Amino acid sequence: MKNRDLWDIVWLHQHGIKPNFNLIPSKLQERKITEEYFLKSFEQRCRLLLEDKRLSIEFNKEMHRFLPSEQINSTIEQSNLWSFIVYLMGDLEVQIRHSLA
Repeated sequence: MKNRDLWDIVWLHQHGIKPNFNLIPSKLQERKITEEYFLKSFEQRCRLLLEDKRLSIEFNKEMHRFLPSEQINSTIEQSNLWSFIVYLMGDLEVQIRHSLA
């Protein structure tokens, strides 16, 4: 999961676009990845987002390269954006686990 992926997930969430969890099994099969491996990897990434403060700095730097300055001021520069991303990814993990159960 890359920084642009995180940005896209936030953007989709803000626009009310819900993930289609029914696609996950076929995507995992196409990539020859087990559900167990996927869930473990997703959980580890969510934990890193929460624990490794460097990731928020890297995210901000990368988004500065892609977004216009007005959007940076209204989103990236907001003090609670990273906390929201961490929350959103944790919630997404719970939803994915529930959909695969």
